[in-house]
Amino acid sequence: LLVLVILFGLFSSSGNLTNKKSSVHSYINKSKLFYHDMDFDLYEFVSQPVPGKRVKVTYLVHDAFEKFKQLKAEKTILLVTAASFTSTFFYQGTPIGLCAYEGEFLNKMPDQDMDGLVVTNSEGLIPANYIFDLDSPLGKFDIQAKNYSQLNPRENILESYYFQNWIEEKGLSVFQTQLLYTQSKSVEENFHELNAGSSHSARRFLVLAQKNGISRNVIVDSKQSDYIMKTAKEVYGMLTESGYDVQFILNLDTGSKNLLYVNNGNHLENLLPNATTQLARIERASNLLVFYYE
Repeated sequence: LLVLVILFGLFSSSGNLTNKKSSVHSYINKSKLFYHDMDFDLYEFVSQPVPGKRVKVTYLVHDAFEKFKQLKAEKTILLVTAASFTSTFFYQGTPIGLCAYEGEFLNKMPDQDMDGLVVTNSEGLIPANYIFDLDSPLGKFDIQAKNYSQLNPRENILESYYFQNWIEEKGLSVFQTQLLYTQSKSVEENFHELNAGSSHSARRFLVLAQKNGISRNVIVDSKQSDYIMKTAKEVYGMLTESGYDVQFILNLDTGSKNLLYVNNGNHLENLLPNATTQLARIERASNLLVFYYE
């Protein structure tokens, strides 16, 4: 490795962080970061990487593959991954927790264990005020100010009513997942329990961050199995050392329906071609998070 550094200058290092720049698609900033003996693949999106073109995000659920095929026929797909967890192994299974597609709720019952809500509007990237922390204190929502990001639809019936009306009236999509880091809490509060749950799964996260004053959505993928909070803390440290102001880290499904396709500049490439189960085929997806441009 040292020889490669000297001869080719392929790697730049800062402390424990090593960054190997990969090929950069016009609309995706792809890179590989090595941090504390872990390696991560990053797929970074900004709203308008090319003049006149806009990167957008959509959440597909309920006949997700059919919706994906239609979107793929009309737009250029940049990345597609599994998003939320599902109550059954079948593609018709309803995602666990609050779930809506373009204003229509499939499930209005919030999960009590997952503290993150992700809202998409298919107009651009996911903005920070479209991430909801269901563990946040009550009493912050002001109906006059319409500060919807302060709603807590799990803990307050009235706020649940306002939230559902907002989703339906605006035609928004929403899914629930684990919120692993929020900027509203200290690092110690976010990562106080690192070894909870299973250590036998690879990890993939949706990160909202800013760098150089520009908002970014980043998909961070790790093939190494470890505890979810331990990996999330490593991702937070890695991105912080790389100059990112991390706002949120949210978990994405890497279980039996784990899938990841990324545009390599020529076509949409399946990065997990040897999936451990047939359930991980995109044709069997119960829900998908898709980045595309138009």
